[in-house]
Amino acid sequence: MAETPVSMSLECLADNQEYPRLQAFVEQACTHAGCSTRQRLRVILLIEELFTNTVQHGRGGAEPVPVTLNFTLAGKELKVRYEDGARRYDPFQSLNSRHSLEDTVELRPLGGLGVLLIRELGKDVRYAWAGNRNCVTFSMPTNASLERKR
Repeated sequence: MAETPVSMSLECLADNQEYPRLQAFVEQACTHAGCSTRQRLRVILLIEELFTNTVQHGRGGAEPVPVTLNFTLAGKELKVRYEDGARRYDPFQSLNSRHSLEDTVELRPLGGLGVLLIRELGKDVRYAWAGNRNCVTFSMPTNASLERKR
């Protein structure tokens, strides 16, 4: 019999004052999912990058836009969905596939390191424009034995 996925969601505004609440939610969701410390820190880093980009670039000088964060635990995998109500923007479109975390500073274009981290550290990273919202999804294994093999 298949295990029923467990979901947790948070809605907030893309405002730096909301970040502590967002981080506490991510910590709680990762603990509930059984993430190792390394996995938890990776998820926190990826969410922080997405949230910071929304705050700094997505608002366009207007009022803070809504952000929805959803975690779904299905078996040994944590699926993360980050949505914001900012103007349409695919952060992965501008990444050149030949750039990686190992590139020297001279080879890297300006900006985009956070987006590169998301692409490199997340699993099955995807962007979509759905319901007038930017949606970034990724997953993270929660099995500590998989983590040790990397």
